[in-house]
Amino acid sequence: MNNPRKEGKSINHELNTLQDQTYLEAPEETKGQQFTSCAFRSADLSGKDFSGSPFTDCTFDHAYAKGADFSNASFEHCTLSHSTFKEASFKEASFTDTLGNGNDYRDADFTKASFVKSRENEAHLNGADFTDTKAEDTFYLPEGFTKGEDIKATYRDTELSDKAEAFDKNPALVKHFEKAWHKPFDKDLTSAEKARAWDTMNQDPQIEAIKSRIQKDQEDAQRRQDHPEKIVGVYQFVDREEDDDRMYMYPSGGHVIYGYPKPDEPEVIQGHAIEFPDGSHYPYPEDLEMAKEGKGAWRTLRCDGIGKTLDEACDKADKHFDELRRLEEIEFELRHLHPDFDKEVTPNEVKENQAIDLEKVDKDDLVKERWGAIQDRQDEKQVRFIEDVKWQIDHGKSLEEAYQLEKDNRKLENRRGAEYESLCTPDKKAVLFKEEYQAVKDTGDTYRNLVKETEKRDRNIEPDAFQKAKEKEVQAGHVYSRALATAIHKEETLRQETIRYAMETGKPMKEALEEKGAESMQQSQIQAIKNEYAKKAEKDFANLIDQAWQKANHGHGDEKDIFDPKAKDKALGKYGGRQSFMPENHRPQLDKLDNTFNPKRFDENLKDWRIVHPDTQKAILEDLAKQNDEPFDKEALKEPMYVRAEYGQYVTREGLTVHYTARTRAIEKDEQAKAMDAIYTPSSYENYKSGLFPREKNLERNRTAIREAGAEKTQEKAMEKPKRHYIAKRKQSQEKDRKR
Repeated sequence: MNNPRKEGKSINHELNTLQDQTYLEAPEETKGQQFTSCAFRSADLSGKDFSGSPFTDCTFDHAYAKGADFSNASFEHCTLSHSTFKEASFKEASFTDTLGNGNDYRDADFTKASFVKSRENEAHLNGADFTDTKAEDTFYLPEGFTKGEDIKATYRDTELSDKAEAFDKNPALVKHFEKAWHKPFDKDLTSAEKARAWDTMNQDPQIEAIKSRIQKDQEDAQRRQDHPEKIVGVYQFVDREEDDDRMYMYPSGGHVIYGYPKPDEPEVIQGHAIEFPDGSHYPYPEDLEMAKEGKGAWRTLRCDGIGKTLDEACDKADKHFDELRRLEEIEFELRHLHPDFDKEVTPNEVKENQAIDLEKVDKDDLVKERWGAIQDRQDEKQVRFIEDVKWQIDHGKSLEEAYQLEKDNRKLENRRGAEYESLCTPDKKAVLFKEEYQAVKDTGDTYRNLVKETEKRDRNIEPDAFQKAKEKEVQAGHVYSRALATAIHKEETLRQETIRYAMETGKPMKEALEEKGAESMQQSQIQAIKNEYAKKAEKDFANLIDQAWQKANHGHGDEKDIFDPKAKDKALGKYGGRQSFMPENHRPQLDKLDNTFNPKRFDENLKDWRIVHPDTQKAILEDLAKQNDEPFDKEALKEPMYVRAEYGQYVTREGLTVHYTARTRAIEKDEQAKAMDAIYTPSSYENYKSGLFPREKNLERNRTAIREAGAEKTQEKAMEKPKRHYIAKRKQSQEKDRKR
C-alpha cells in the first residue's frame, strides 16, 4: 500500500518547488511547499502553516516562528540559528543532518518526531513535549530527551568547553576573521557559539598559514615590547578634486614621525613629528633627521606607512593610499551610475535630514546636534557600504553585481531603521531621554544667563569683572556642550542597539524598543543616583578639608591667608599635594553602587549560583516543615530556590544546607534579571528607596511608560493586515446599504 504522505510530498515537489529564495517576510504560500536552498532571515513566520513541507539545504536565521505548524515537515541538511519556535508544532516531523544553534523551543510539540544525525546547540527546551520521539546518531542530546517535561538544556560534547576556551585564548585569530568576514563576533557569545565559530575558522584552507603569521606577529610584538626599537612613520594628507568625468586624489603634505610603536598596534607611533609641506608627496630625508634630533612636536599618530627606513615607510604609505583611492573611485563610479545613491543606500538618513527644519538648526542646539549625528551616521554607513562593495569586487563580482548584492543585504537593516523612526516619536523620546533632555535644558539656561551677564560688563571700564564673567561663561559653555553630546550619544546608542537586537532575535521592532528602551532608562536612573552620591561625597570631602585647615591653624591663622585660595594647599601639603576632590579616592559609595547595579558584575556573580530542581525543592521544603512541625508552604514552590556551592555542599541565600548531589541547573539568560533581584537585595536604605529595586518591576514600569508615550505609528505588516481587512469589510457593508 502506497504511503499517502510520500505521494503528497512528491506532488508538491513537482508542482510547488521554491528554490534559492531569501525571505525577509513570510512567503504567500507555505503549506505543502518544497523549499530548497531557501533562507528565512529575521522573517516573521508566527502562526504560519508549513505542515507537510519539505525543507532541503535551508537556513532559518533569527526567524520568529512562534506558534507555527511544522507537522509532518522534513528538514534535511538545514541550519536553524537563533530562531524562535515557541509553542510551534513539530508533530511527526523529521530532522536529518540538521544543525541547530541557540533556538527557542519552549512549549513546542515534538510528538513522534525523529532525529537522525542531527544536533541542537544551546536550545531552550523547557516545557517541550518529546513523547515517542526517536533519535539516531544525534549529538548534543538533551538530558531526559523522552521525558516530555522539565528538559534540561545541557549537552554531551566533551570538546565544547575546550573549543570555547581555545576561541577565548586566540583574540588575534578571532580579530583576523572578523576583518576577513566583515562581521564582528558578538561579545556575549555562548560557549556553543564560540565552539561553532572555532570550527568554522579552522575549516579555512589557509588556517595554518594564518596561525603562523599571527604567531610571528605576536612574537615580533613581544620582542618590540621587551626591546623597543624606534621606527619611522609617514602620515599623509589627502586632497580631492572632482570634475564631470572622474575624481582625482593625490597626497599633499603630512607628517614624518620617529618614535616607538604601540606593541599591539604597530601603526600607532609616539614620538617627535615634523610636518612636510603641501607641495610634496613625501617627506625629505632632512625632515626625518630633524625628527630624529627631537626638534618636532611630540605627537601620537596612526600612520599610513611604517618601516625601519624612510623608503620602507613611504612604500607602505603608497599602498595604503592606493587602497584609499580605489575606494574613492568605486564610490565615484557608483554615484555616477546611480544618481540616487544616497537614497538607495541610506534612505532613512536622507529622509531624516529632509524632515529637519533648517531654521531650527540655528535656533535649537539640540536639533543642530541631532542633525550632525544623522550626517555622521550616514557617512559612516556609506563608507562601510563601499568597503563591502570593494570586498565583493575583490572576490570576483562585477561593480553592478556587488552594488545590488550589498544593497539587498542592507534592505532589512534599512527597513528596521524606518520602523524604529516611526515608533520612536518625539513623545517617546521625551520619556526615554528625560534625564538627558532635562540636563540639556538646565545647563543651557545656566549658560545663556551667564552670556547675558558677560554682555552687561564693559571690557574697558571693568576688565577684571568682565574676565571673571567670561571665564564662568566659557566653563558653562563646555558643560552645556557635554550635556548636548551626551543626549545625542544616548539617542544614537539606543537606536543602534535596538536595530541590532531586533535583527539578531527576529523580534518586532516595537518589542525590541520597549526592552532596550527600558534598560536605557534604568541606566540613566542609575547614573542619576551616582551623580547624587558624587555631590554628597564631594561636599563631605570639602568639610573634611575645612576641619583639617582649622585644626592645622589651631583656630588663629593670619587674616590674609583666609583670602588666599592657595593657603590651604600650602598648609595641608603633608596630606598629599593639592587638596582637590579625587573621585577615585573619595567615592566608596559609587563602588557599592557598581557592585549592586553593574550587569557585568551580576553575570560574574551569577556563575556561582544554580537553581534547584522543583522535585528536590519540594522534598527539602517538606523535610524542613516536618522538622519545625509546621504546615507545608506551597507558595514557596512558586519561587525558584537558588543555591551556591560552599565547602562541598550547596547553601541557599538564607543559609539552608542542601546536599551536593541535589539536582540543579544553571541560571538561564532570560532568568537572570529575576535571579538578581532574588539573590542581591539592596545593600543600603539609600539604594532601596531609589526605586530601582526590584529591577524586574522597574524595567516593566519603564516598558509601560514607553508603550503609553505618544501615538504609535508602526510599519509592521502584521499590524497593517487587520486594518486592511477592516476597511474591506466596511466597504462591503456600505455597498450592501446602498443596494438596499
